Amino acid sequence: MLQSVNILIAKRHLLSKKKQTMIAILGVTFGISMFIIMSGVMDGTNQLLEDTQFKTTPHIRLYNESKAIRPPVLSVVYDSLHTLLSVAHQRPRAAQEKIRQAAAIMESLRQLPEVKGITAHVTSSVVFNYGATKISGTLSGVNIRDEDHLFGIHTKMKSGNMDDLLRTSNGVIMGKGLAEKMNLHTGDHITVTSPDGAFLNLKVTGIFSLGMGNIDNVKSYVNFNSAQQMLRKDAAYITEIVVQLYEPDKASILAPVMQQRYGCIVEDWETANQTLMAGNKIRSMMKYVVSFTLLTVAGFGIYNIMNMTILNKMKDIAIMKATGFSGKDVKRIFLFQSLAVGIIGAILGLSLGWLICSWMVRMPFNGGEYMDITHLPVAFKPSAYITGLVFGVITTFLAAWFPSKRASKIDPVEILRG
Repeated sequence: MLQSVNILIAKRHLLSKKKQTMIAILGVTFGISMFIIMSGVMDGTNQLLEDTQFKTTPHIRLYNESKAIRPPVLSVVYDSLHTLLSVAHQRPRAAQEKIRQAAAIMESLRQLPEVKGITAHVTSSVVFNYGATKISGTLSGVNIRDEDHLFGIHTKMKSGNMDDLLRTSNGVIMGKGLAEKMNLHTGDHITVTSPDGAFLNLKVTGIFSLGMGNIDNVKSYVNFNSAQQMLRKDAAYITEIVVQLYEPDKASILAPVMQQRYGCIVEDWETANQTLMAGNKIRSMMKYVVSFTLLTVAGFGIYNIMNMTILNKMKDIAIMKATGFSGKDVKRIFLFQSLAVGIIGAILGLSLGWLICSWMVRMPFNGGEYMDITHLPVAFKPSAYITGLVFGVITTFLAAWFPSKRASKIDPVEILRG
């Protein structure tokens, strides 16, 4: 009974000062709506960048690092910790890029329950020659069907047909940027030269765009046997194994295990894209910092309003305490007011934020030459709306805690005498 009376009094206080109440609610509404908008844009941008990166970046990559080795021809050991004399061979020996026992490794990877799919690459730096134009790039020998299964190559084709590569013995699918630099079109012929001076004549069977300039400007695909033929290697020669997982977040856990098991370098997508991950973390941090600032400002506004309310209601509070209301009842009355402001403001803020985000996601947006997007990237994550609601209510509750505590300690005798 007393609880319902406390709520009724809190309601009366809110309605008696409608302007102050509305300002407090609008403060919370603005803070929450800005949090929702920033969360939607930041999370949408992060998701877009991750999705774009996953179109080209494997979750896990197995390879051997190419580096020069100078094996010692003479070593005189002084003790177990020091070498007195060491003479290295005068001519460095190049390490093999080939992955040893690649077929066995791929079969073992297929048995792992976390693995969604795998494919192999024969990759080499090359020089593309077309008339007088010479441009450096990379040539990847692949099974184009496996590559398509993992990265959806057929959806990225700008001209030609992906399957034409399988029907052409020396065909090549080129990145859009690379083809434009050389003024190449489907059906043209081009010469590719390897670092060892071997060359290969190829026919352009298609042009693709993965949406990333650093790849579309240098990358091209050929069949396995074409790449192996140019590099003068046998059919077992593989330089890279690409792995896609059902759950990409497990890549950083599985990578060290694979490296120890297979004896080659294993790189997960988080390590390969540290700049992207750092950018995502910075954007998320900015979202929470700005939103916290806005809600803190709104909280100070509520704190000031509650202080003013208490000063204006000193005699009312004294009368309530003189007629049997305890200090806890007084505190509850003002906390009820604050929670009402927080809940109403949060609901309005969530609604306003959702409406603005819904409008923004329909806005036309030109992603440029390589970003294949037509509208602003805005995410609608339930976690953001839950966080906004909880954050708004907690902020307003804390803003009213100290004024209500002060009100509960008012001495009715002193107030009524004064």
